[in-house]
Amino acid sequence: MASEKRVTCAECGNSYDRLLLRCPFCHKGNEERPDTRMTFLPIPHQISLFLIGIIGVNVIAVIFSIIFSAAVKDNDPYKYLLINSMTYVTLFVIDFCVILKYYNEFLEPFKKGRTYIAGLIGFAVVYGGSLVISIIMSSLVPSAGTGENQTIAEMMVLNNPIVCVFVLGLMGPFVEECAYRVGLFSLCKRASRILAYVLTIIVFAVIHIDFFADNIVNELVALPDYLFAAAIFCVLYHFEGFGAVYLAHALNNLLSVILIVTTSK
Repeated sequence: MASEKRVTCAECGNSYDRLLLRCPFCHKGNEERPDTRMTFLPIPHQISLFLIGIIGVNVIAVIFSIIFSAAVKDNDPYKYLLINSMTYVTLFVIDFCVILKYYNEFLEPFKKGRTYIAGLIGFAVVYGGSLVISIIMSSLVPSAGTGENQTIAEMMVLNNPIVCVFVLGLMGPFVEECAYRVGLFSLCKRASRILAYVLTIIVFAVIHIDFFADNIVNELVALPDYLFAAAIFCVLYHFEGFGAVYLAHALNNLLSVILIVTTSK
């Protein structure tokens, strides 16, 4: 007999996690699944996605940095573009392999019109809030400059905006949403909703900050913006699912790419 956290498929007789949208063996819909739009994977997969996003990104970046250091000079503007592009492409492929068996969990939200509406609203809230926070922080710390994360993004975009549309605008959000919402948030949500929000917001914001930067003030000034975006993404994922939060995140990044290109001329 299956436990209360598992169900037995009426079609194939296999037992599986009751939070899954479909039976992973025969793909029959799970009628006993709780009412939620969040994407749940087996716990090992959730842990894997999170670790790939938070540890794998650094390990892979170091590997590509070593590879390209022999062929690309340190002051070459294409160095960051090469390292970051290859890192995100590699992470995208790894994540794709991890979730391949559960592709329905990711595709299902895109079949509903409300996903696109929620994604657009989420994007508008994140972008509008970012503008307000930017104005407030600029008035509080007028001497602050651009954070390291934004500086690297601008360098990459100006070197090759087309590549950055795919890397920063499409692949980046996919990798981060897999790691921090599908991975970390969903995993913590199994135990506590508060834990899921608090931990995911903090981790998502912190990974975008370089605490070893030459000017730590610039990094701290950018922190409220990342905390706000992280909070909105968590709310969006919690209530509307992966499709909506991915669209909001991707649109926000794509707009950033467009703004960097248009304002630099």
